[in-house]
Amino acid sequence: MLPNDPKAQVTPTTGSQTPVTPPNPHDRDPHERIDGLRAWLSQLDHTVTVRTWILGLLLLLTLAVAVASLIIGLQVRSDQNNTAETDRLDNRITQLETGIAELQATTEEAEQGDFESLSEEIDKLHRQVRKLRDETQANTEQLGKTDEKVTDLQDEASELQNRIDELQTEIDDLRNRGDK
Repeated sequence: MLPNDPKAQVTPTTGSQTPVTPPNPHDRDPHERIDGLRAWLSQLDHTVTVRTWILGLLLLLTLAVAVASLIIGLQVRSDQNNTAETDRLDNRITQLETGIAELQATTEEAEQGDFESLSEEIDKLHRQVRKLRDETQANTEQLGKTDEKVTDLQDEASELQNRIDELQTEIDDLRNRGDK
């Protein structure tokens, strides 16, 4: 029923308690009928608007729950990966602690061990270094002597070349005299 429908209106009764018959809707003014329809449409629009807002809020709430579920799922997966990484790091720390303990034991043994063998080894290395220095010095001296010999040979070669040039000049002069 329409909100302004005359059939929906309660009509007052008179003292005789006989109901008054509602007027014929076609007898009403068309403007009143249009106003009644507008009021009904306004009420209907308001109802649809409220329902649309409620539906929108429900969709938004559903979306928020879905996003929260996704985030929680990803966080659980990340926590599982972090647990595996933590276990791996714990194993590595245990290995390092074991290695450190072994190194400390070895160091203690070396401290208590024979320092004479280390001293002998150092002396042996010093002797090898001295021997290498002596050989290097001898090679340097030999190289210096070789450089001197090379220089002397170059000087002699230069003198021989000059002498050859002089002899060639004399030979050329003798040929020129003989040709004349």
